[in-house]
Amino acid sequence: MVWDARRIVGAAVIAATGGVVWLVATEVESPSERPRAAPTAPPELPVGPEVRSSVSAPPDVPGRDDGTVPPGLDFRRPDQVAHAYLVAAHSLRDTDRDRTNRRVLPYLAPENPANPRGLVVADAPPRGQAVTAAVDDLRMTHTDEARTAIAYEASLSLRTGSDLERRTTYLVLDRQPDGRWLVRQETAHLQPGD
Repeated sequence: MVWDARRIVGAAVIAATGGVVWLVATEVESPSERPRAAPTAPPELPVGPEVRSSVSAPPDVPGRDDGTVPPGLDFRRPDQVAHAYLVAAHSLRDTDRDRTNRRVLPYLAPENPANPRGLVVADAPPRGQAVTAAVDDLRMTHTDEARTAIAYEASLSLRTGSDLERRTTYLVLDRQPDGRWLVRQETAHLQPGD
């Protein structure tokens, strides 16, 4: 088959017609290709209790704030603060179900996620019972060079009726500008950066 000028022009017309049909078809099926504005990052705000309160609903109904501090507690002694926090955080009543434990509020640092709502009670005791927490051992595991943060490993005994459960947890306390020690976080596993 010999390609003369007529066949070449005919093939070019068919190819051009097919291209135009394809362009029209794709233009009908897809939205216009306007350049999209790049998403802008929201301005960085400090994360604290006020910001958390303004952007999220409370996870549960707050409990009563009977955050009474034990007499003689010295907030300048991190071991005393850790001990008082652990007892307040892990001693639960059946009325804590579907509420937050606000008895811990006097011990929480401003950057603690539970501040100002209280700790979410995940496992409240059965009706008519209470969990009584006792600190068996509190051992300092880490501190920074400036001694503005201290990590503790705590061994707890949790008694519900006649049942006894032993638990290990970790606390990180920060010294505040006014000299008080407050709980930044509690966790089941202490990570090197904590």
